[in-house]
Amino acid sequence: MDLQKVLKNKGMIILSIFIGHFFIDFYSNIIPPVLYLFSEKLSLTLAQQGMVSAFIIAFASVFQPVVGYFTDKKTEGWLLVIAVAWMGLFMCLTAIIKNYYLLLAAVALGGLASSIYHPLGSAMTIKLSDRAKGTSLSSFLVVGGLAIPAAPAIVLPLTNIYGLNALVYLLIPGIIAVIIMYFSGVHKIMMEQQETKIDGKSRLSTYKAKWLFLLIVIPTARNIVFRTIVTFGIQYMMLKNITLSLAGLSITMFLFADPIGTFFGGFFGDRLGHKNVLIVSGILGAISSALAFWSEGIVTVLCLILMSFFFCLSNTPTVFITQSLIPKNTNLATGLVFGLPMGLGGLGAVVFGKIADSVGLIATAKYLIIPVIIMICIILMIPKEWKEA
Repeated sequence: MDLQKVLKNKGMIILSIFIGHFFIDFYSNIIPPVLYLFSEKLSLTLAQQGMVSAFIIAFASVFQPVVGYFTDKKTEGWLLVIAVAWMGLFMCLTAIIKNYYLLLAAVALGGLASSIYHPLGSAMTIKLSDRAKGTSLSSFLVVGGLAIPAAPAIVLPLTNIYGLNALVYLLIPGIIAVIIMYFSGVHKIMMEQQETKIDGKSRLSTYKAKWLFLLIVIPTARNIVFRTIVTFGIQYMMLKNITLSLAGLSITMFLFADPIGTFFGGFFGDRLGHKNVLIVSGILGAISSALAFWSEGIVTVLCLILMSFFFCLSNTPTVFITQSLIPKNTNLATGLVFGLPMGLGGLGAVVFGKIADSVGLIATAKYLIIPVIIMICIILMIPKEWKEA
């Protein structure tokens, strides 16, 4: 569909994409908080519960680059509508599943919808935005970021009152979201990418492959730090004589600082340049990290929250810089620096957990400065302009 034909309805289409993104990330996060109920129902071991979470992360994030690669030539809006319905169906109907392996299959199939939605939704948001594309993309990411803490806040009270079957009723708001998306006309949009070749050479040179790898390391390092803090943060703060209630509040604020930082990263990226914001994010994030890992009491709490905000300033700039490196593969670029690092970050948190078993959480937290340093070094190496290769 010609973009000019949807010009008048563009704002509604972008809004519907945001709504769909909220429910994609909401449904991605409704299962982990209630795994204890699945454990009671299906007699799951801790290892099996961990496997369910791993399947959700793997299929919802790690496969994003694959989906991005195959959808770069043609971005079709109807896939976004189907993805929301698909994910809501599989995640909500897990409540009636009575077999562990069927549960794994359901969360895996549901997770694939997230891998479809994120690269397509972000690419379409950028292409539909005339100006302030960084602000538009950051807004897209912020909506998903808000869904992450919203999921347990809604799911836990419902299941505590009505049991696991309450998940089925969470399909209703998803259906409403699908209806809104359909009537916005998002399903009619199709964007085709013209493939170009230069002298028959490969589209991805050694130069670009090298920088693509390094750009992936930036969000991967950040996600390793984030997942480790989210997983072990409360225990870490309690070891530093911070009360349980304050530690819990700190992790909540840590999570909410993510979408706030993401929004301002896009906002300032439009005005100051994405690389400049990336540099500021890395430097201020590193300072906050060092203070958080080598401080005590309330200073630790404040620095953890600031670290989340400063590091998340880099979310949108990283996507734009990667897309500028491979402009003919924007969906792939988004999946590589947004989806894949989430899964790798989760694996990194497992590694740091193993280290903590040996040397303790206090000592292990200091080792987290290593991925931070690696991240800053790469950021400072990024050239102002990519070479034509």
